[in-house]
Amino acid sequence: MILILAAAIAGIIIAQGTGRFLLTPLLPAMQAAAGLDDAAAGAIGAANFAGYLAGAVVATALAASARTMILGGGVLVILGTLATAWDPSAWLIGRFVAGFGGALVFVAVGSAAPAMLEAIGRRDRVLHIYTGVGIAIAGTGALALVLGPNQDRVWFASAVLAAVLLPLAAVLKAPPPSRGAGQGKVLSAPMVRVIAAYGCLSFGFGAGGTFFVRVFAAGDATVATLAWIAAGIVMAPSVLFWARLAQRVGGMRMLIPVQGLHALGLAIACVSTAPLPAALAGFLLGGTFMGSTALCLARVRALAPEQGQRALALATVIFGIGQVTGPLAAGPLMDATGTPAVAFALAAFVTLIGAVVVVPDARRP
Repeated sequence: MILILAAAIAGIIIAQGTGRFLLTPLLPAMQAAAGLDDAAAGAIGAANFAGYLAGAVVATALAASARTMILGGGVLVILGTLATAWDPSAWLIGRFVAGFGGALVFVAVGSAAPAMLEAIGRRDRVLHIYTGVGIAIAGTGALALVLGPNQDRVWFASAVLAAVLLPLAAVLKAPPPSRGAGQGKVLSAPMVRVIAAYGCLSFGFGAGGTFFVRVFAAGDATVATLAWIAAGIVMAPSVLFWARLAQRVGGMRMLIPVQGLHALGLAIACVSTAPLPAALAGFLLGGTFMGSTALCLARVRALAPEQGQRALALATVIFGIGQVTGPLAAGPLMDATGTPAVAFALAAFVTLIGAVVVVPDARRP
C-alpha cells in the first residue's frame, strides 16, 4: 500500500507541481525578466491550462496502459519545463507541452492507483492519493523560494526533480481502458449542476491561482510565496477532512460552504494584499480547493456509475475551460484597472455561483 501511495504522489508532483502550479510562484520573476504585463502573464497561465485541457481530452480517448501514459506524459512535462527554462520565447509552448503531459500523468494516476488500492482491499485509502496535489504545490513553492529569484534555475531543478520521480510513478499499472465502455446517457439535471459548480471552481482558481503570488507580492514577495506554500500544506489533509464531514451531512450539502469559503479566499485580494490577509487567503484557498474538487468528482461518479469515464471526461473538459478562461479574463482586467480588486471579485463571484447552483441537490438526502 505504501508503495502505491508513494508512486501516486510522485506522479501527482510531476503532473501538478512541475507540470502546472510551479508557474504561480515564478510568475512575478518571469514578468520582471521579460517585462510582461498582466495580460501577457495571463496568456502564459492560460497556455499551461490549455495544454492540460488538451491532454485530458486526449487521455480519455487513449487505449494505452497507465504506465505508458505516465512515462510518456512525464517526458513531455520534463521537455516542456526545460523549454521554459531555455528562453522566454519558448514560455508559451513550454507551458502548453508541460500541461499536456501533466494531464496524461494525472489521468493515469487517477485510474491506476485507486484500482491497485481496491485490489488489495484498501479502498479506504483512495482519497489519500489526492493529498499529492497539496504536496506538489508546497514542494515546488519551497523549491522556488530556495532557488529563486533566478527562475531559469528553478525550472531546470524542477525538471530534474520530475526525472528523478518518474521511475517511481511508473510503478503504477492498470489495464488499458475498454474502447467500448461508457455507452449510454450521462447528462441529467443534477449532473449539469455539479459539473457547472466544478467549472465555476476552476474559473476562480485558474484566475486566483495564476496571480496569487503576483498580487500578494505587492506587499512582500517572500511572504506571498510562503503563503502559497502554506496553501499547499493545508491542501494535503483538507481532502480527508472535508470528505469525512461529507459522509455525515452529504456531499452537495457540504460543497456549498466549502466553495463559499474558497470564494471568500479570492475576495480577500479585493480588500488587502498585506502579509496577514495573504496568509488567510492562502489558508482558505488551499483548505478548500481540493475539498471542492473531491466532492464534485465523487458526485459525478455517483450520478453515472456505468459511464464513469465519459462523465469524468466531460467534467474534466469543463474544468479545463474554466482554468483557461480564468487567467485570460483576470490579466486584462488587472491591466485595465491597475488593481487586482475587480479581477479577484469576478473570480470570487463566479466561484460563488458554483455553490449556489447545487442548492437544489443539497436539499435532498
